[in-house]
Amino acid sequence: MVVTLLGSALIVAMVILFAYPHTPAARALHRYLVERPAIFLLDFTWKKLGKALLVMLVVPLLMLAGPEMLAMLALLGGDAAGIELMIVVAAMSVSGGLNTLWRQVRAEPARLLRLVSQILRRGSRPRAPSRRTRRQRPPKDDSAPGGWAFA
Repeated sequence: MVVTLLGSALIVAMVILFAYPHTPAARALHRYLVERPAIFLLDFTWKKLGKALLVMLVVPLLMLAGPEMLAMLALLGGDAAGIELMIVVAAMSVSGGLNTLWRQVRAEPARLLRLVSQILRRGSRPRAPSRRTRRQRPPKDDSAPGGWAFA
């Protein structure tokens, strides 16, 4: 299941990369899926080779564990990670990238603080008198004919 989710996320990423190469999402995906692996292979050392071999040995063992390991991954949130990865890829393609989203998240407290300070300033200053004058209605005379009169 996780392999299927990751495979479909990779297919979506490749479609975005090849169909829309000049979008911010395609540039971010190119950076993560093309440039970083190329840099990894250029700086390949024995230590990195050992880590890669260890991962290549552990992942098949985890797959062989079967349903028990799937239950453990579900308990730890491994299945949700694949779905969240697909959501992040979709969000990157729609919103213009995670950098834009992060800037918006960082700017939000300042906006909220500004809003609260404006509200507090409005509440502390006296209210300006209204320019419109309200029409005064004449008082009703209940004893007049047609009115309600109680004895």
